Parts: sequence; C-alpha cells; structure tokens
Amino acid sequence: MIKGLTDALFLQPKGWFKFLKRPRPTQPIPPAKWNATLKRLQDLRLLEHDPDTGRLDAHPLLREYFAATLSKNQPEAWQEGHRRLYQQLKDSVPHHPEGLTGLQALYQAVVHGCRAGLYQEALNEVYISRILRGTGSDGFYSAKKLGAFGADLGAVACFFTEPWQRLAPGLPVGDQAWLLNEAATRLRALGRLAEALEPMWVGAESAEAQADWKNAAIYYGNLSLLQLSLGRIVLAVADAERAVDYADRSGDAFQRISKRTALADARHQQGEWEAARRGFAEAEAMQAERKLEYLQLYSRPGFRYGELLLTEAERAAWGGPAAAEGSEGCAQVAQRAAQALPIAMRNNHLLSIALAQLTLARSALYTDLLHGRTPGEDAQQHTEAAVAGLHRIAQLVRALGAQHLRELVVGVRRGASGQLRCDDLPVAQHRDPVEDLHDPRQGAIGACGVTHHPYLVADDDPLASQVAGLGGAHHLTAHHHLAAEAPAVDGDHLRPVGR
Repeated sequence: MIKGLTDALFLQPKGWFKFLKRPRPTQPIPPAKWNATLKRLQDLRLLEHDPDTGRLDAHPLLREYFAATLSKNQPEAWQEGHRRLYQQLKDSVPHHPEGLTGLQALYQAVVHGCRAGLYQEALNEVYISRILRGTGSDGFYSAKKLGAFGADLGAVACFFTEPWQRLAPGLPVGDQAWLLNEAATRLRALGRLAEALEPMWVGAESAEAQADWKNAAIYYGNLSLLQLSLGRIVLAVADAERAVDYADRSGDAFQRISKRTALADARHQQGEWEAARRGFAEAEAMQAERKLEYLQLYSRPGFRYGELLLTEAERAAWGGPAAAEGSEGCAQVAQRAAQALPIAMRNNHLLSIALAQLTLARSALYTDLLHGRTPGEDAQQHTEAAVAGLHRIAQLVRALGAQHLRELVVGVRRGASGQLRCDDLPVAQHRDPVEDLHDPRQGAIGACGVTHHPYLVADDDPLASQVAGLGGAHHLTAHHHLAAEAPAVDGDHLRPVGR
C-alpha cells in the first residue's frame, strides 16, 4: 500500500509531488494542474476537499509523513510554506484580539513563524507584543487576564529545539534567559513542578557560567521557592543560600534583601526558627539602611516574617504551655500588617492585600483566644476579607485550582474527633523532603507538618477553622508561580532587552 502511494505521488510524471522538485517549489501552480492534482489525491483517498470553503484536509499520519519528507528534501520550500502561513495567520485577526478564542490564530502564527526560522520576529511581534501585550505591569494579558498558561507554554515551547534545555540558535542571551523563565513559570502554574526545575536549572547554570551574579541570584531564589512547593526543604535551603551568595556578589541592594528573606523563609519551613528570625531581621535592617519610604519588610517578605513572629502566640493560643505569652507578638505583627496593607492597596497588588488581611485575621484571633474571648468582629472582618481576596486570586489564576484553595480557605476537613487532620487535607503530606512530588497541590506545604504549625489542632469554632485553613492556603499563592521573579536584563528591566 505504501509503495503504491509513493509511486503514485512521487514517480509518475503527472504526480503532485513533482512540483516540489522544481527549482522554485513555491511558485504558483496553474489552476488546471492544481485541480487535476486535487482530483487525483481525492481519488486515492489521500485528501478531502470542501469545494464550498476551499478547505483541504488529510489524515494526520499523511500530514506528518509529507511534512517530514518536505522538510528533509526541500527545506527551503518547507520554511517558505510556514512563512506564508505565519504571515496569513498574524494578519487574519486584529492586533490585539480579545479572549482565548481570538488569540488562537496568533498562537498558531508563533508555531509557523518558528518553523519558518523567524524566531526573533515571532517572539517580538507576535508572542510578546500581541499575545502578552507587553511585559510591563499592565502586560501578560494571556496569563493575567485569561489564565492561558497551557497555551502560553505551547507557544514558548516553539522557541526550544530541546525542551526545556536548548533554545533556538541566534536568540540573544537576554531573550534566552527570559524564555527559560517563561517556560519555568508556565510549567509551575500548570502544576508540572518537577518539569519546571529543568529550565530554572539551565538558566541558573548559564548565569553562573557567565558570572552574571544578579540573574544567578534570581534563578536560585526561584529554585528555592519551587523546591519548597515540592516539599524539598533541604534543597530549598541550599538553593536559597546560593542565591544569597550570588546576590552579595552582584552588589544589587534589592537582590541582597529579597534573597535573605527567601533563605529565612526556607529555614523557617525547616524548623530553624532562630536562624530564620536572624535572617529576616538582617534583611529588614538592610532595607532600613537604604532609607526608603518603607523601613519594614512588606508584601510577601513581610508576610513571611510576620508568620514567623506569630509562632509563639500561635502555640499559646491553641493551649500551649505559656498561654499568657504572645499578646505582645500579636500586637507587633498586627501593626506591621496594618502598615503593609495601604502599600499593597496603593499598588493594587491583590496577593499582598490578601496576605496582609490574613495576618491581621490571625493576629486578632490569637489575641482573642489568649484573653479567653470569643473571636470578635476584627477577626471576623479580616478573615472574610482574606478569604475574598484569595478567592479572587484563585479566579484570576486558574492554574492554582480554585477548588483546592476553597477547601483550604473555607475550612479544612475534620475527623470525627473534630480535630484538623493532615490525612484529610487536599494535599499530599508526610513525604520525604527530597521526594519528587508531582502533585500540584503540594504548594500548600505549610498546612501540615512542614512548618510545624500548631493550629492544625483547632477547636470547633468555624472562624478558627477558617483561619487555620488560611494558614496553609497562602502557600498556594505565595509559593506558586506568582512568586517567581523574572531574569534581569538591562539593569532592573525584568524583561528581554528592548521590551
């Protein structure tokens, strides 16, 4: 059968494939010959032709066979065909089409543009300019507005000759670093956490080889966050330590501060509370030395520091040995969160707003419990605000899985005893820290065991249950793709050169 097809299409003088053997294979085919070719292929049941629409189709195996043959025997014709498809697709829709359906032609254009060898043009003019709508604060339309992480990953994959290690030749170093980060963050957002390690490692090793200490710090900081999401606490600490080292070598003030908070957070997850406390305090002192408007840590670093500072109050609130202690710590953390909240609101940073509300909720709840009071209005209001904020983030960032977030936020499932049970949590727990975990929900590592949170054994109060759930739910956001930092190019520009 295959031999007959080959003879019919390649060997006979009037066979269709003879046109590909001409010096100019993409020159127009006369209508009579084109119609004869279509009829012959239809008679051989190799092609379907809709005369009303002009659409042509064939079995996928046939398409793959002829595509491979054409690319091998006539590479110029192969590229020219893809170039024409690229041009037609990117011209077929408005410059900024709306919705995921509207973007489909542009995603396909990226595929054909890359196969035509137009990597730089497809990256600049289609993916970044039209699909993402830029990489600034108002950019990343497909991800931020549509949650199209899978479609974005498919487009990014086109720029790799060996996913997720080797990029197409000719792309500038800055664009390569940015694409590696794009691949890593999209993989992580899709829950493919173990896969996300690969492009991060490649980027980190490349930055190290070039003595690009700032980007090396960024990559290892991202690796540390990802290792935490995978439950690999020891590796997270090690990567954060390297991030601090490279940040110091870079001399970049922001990186030196941020990477110390990453290390302090990893040590907190490891149970090394005093070391974590010293790390956060050092980072905050460095920030104060810069004499900026905000002397204290805020946003995610501030939240993580506040979480550590609440440790003693948290233990005492749930019936620890020193129930009278902790009120002062609650007041201190509440003051910090109250200062961070307007900053987050001014910047319209949804995650920071939700995390500040979460901290205020926990501080108010623990204060009430320490004084033997029923949780009051402050605890209730801040809890509701935190729940609403995290729900909104889950809706905007679909890859986080709104259902899993809701289960953690609204109330962790209980056993018959009324106690919160790790086995009932919608995440895998009690794993070896270095085990390769593939469950995307493992981002909620703080909910049980890893951070040693005593609030896992709560009373039957629904509000307390909510706050307990929130204590782990924040990891679904703070330790997920939202926390990733893009490689730095051209100073502080967190995007490819020229964007």
